[in-house]
Amino acid sequence: MNLNTLESLLIVIVQTACIFFVTSFLDTYLKSWYYVIMSIIGIVCYMALYFVINVFATIVLWIGLCMITFYFRRNIYTALFIPSVTFCLYIFSDYLINFSYSILHLDLSIRLTVILGTSLFFLFAYIFKTWLLEKCYKDLLTIKISGVIATATILVYFSLLVMERFSNLRAYLMDAHELFVILYGLLSTVLCFSFIFIKRTEYENKEQKRQMNYLIEYSEQAEKNYLEILKFKHDYKNILISLEEYIESEDLSGLKDYFRNSIKATGTIFDQEIFKMSSISNIKIREIKSVILSKLYMAHQEGIHVNISVPKVVEKIEMPTMVLVRMLGIILDNAIEASREIEQPEIEIAIVADHKDCTFMLINKCKSNLPKLHDLKKPNFTTKPGNSGIGLANLDDLVKLNTNVFLDTKIQSDKFIQIITICGVEG
Repeated sequence: MNLNTLESLLIVIVQTACIFFVTSFLDTYLKSWYYVIMSIIGIVCYMALYFVINVFATIVLWIGLCMITFYFRRNIYTALFIPSVTFCLYIFSDYLINFSYSILHLDLSIRLTVILGTSLFFLFAYIFKTWLLEKCYKDLLTIKISGVIATATILVYFSLLVMERFSNLRAYLMDAHELFVILYGLLSTVLCFSFIFIKRTEYENKEQKRQMNYLIEYSEQAEKNYLEILKFKHDYKNILISLEEYIESEDLSGLKDYFRNSIKATGTIFDQEIFKMSSISNIKIREIKSVILSKLYMAHQEGIHVNISVPKVVEKIEMPTMVLVRMLGIILDNAIEASREIEQPEIEIAIVADHKDCTFMLINKCKSNLPKLHDLKKPNFTTKPGNSGIGLANLDDLVKLNTNVFLDTKIQSDKFIQIITICGVEG
């Protein structure tokens, strides 16, 4: 093996390793020893194929990376999106470097070209993850749109590679190839963000509608309880008159019967769980109060013992209200669903505000044979029939939207405990 061949081999190995590394950098679910082992196997296989089928091995590499991502994520759209974005960033970096050389009439060594291209590749990957991926790509619809566009870009690129293999088409492609890839990449990015903006607007409108539904449920329940109190107040005078007649006539037997049959039943009005939740008035954020009340009313109507404690006033939280509403909705829905499957169900909520920090703790009784916590947190995992439930992976994705929000989930003594801690942002 001569020196040039050895250098080419090392360059291909470094480039392939960088692609595997950036893929795991973009998706935290791929950071494991299993992925490292698969990456090493993938690099070796790519080396063997590269010297046999040359550039067509890149197509096989992309397909293999999609399959590896699918193995970890179990979602076809994510499995297409992450590897396709990685390849798009790499191709864009490589072509941008080469196009810049041609514009500036530079002639640099292949070694320096690889170093500059790889550095630009890492820079684009970092910008994409910190500025876009962690802020925008948090719902499946956005992943679908972006994944389709990124995959289409890769397929167009591979088509160009295939066309270059034919000599009669090569002459038409050589001059326009690099410029086309750059312009196509920029156009795809613009289209992608346009679609994302439109869909995120629709998504936010749905969230606002959901919050409005919470408010409507809360208002209806509050009105229902208010009418019950008014009815009791209206009958109060009649009750007193009846008592007075029994007492003045000294009809003790009739008084006892009247008390047991008519008066004692009214005590259930003041025994209802909802009157044990008076501390919820300390929550001054309307959206948060409405989602908690609507869910707890639902739980109470299903015979679930409910208790909530809010010892201090909560006026502000250091995170988007919409995100916290979604998190609490998921947690409470799961708690209610779990309570339906056990005897003597119980849900406890404690909300503690301490200066700028705020902690939401929810505890519900659960079955003793729950799956392991790491299984519950797998993407798309649910214990509901027909996969209709909302898994804890969705909750983890929402937590990642804010660096000052932490979620602690644990199972202790047949109790499912979830603690959301929102740390205050120093201003």
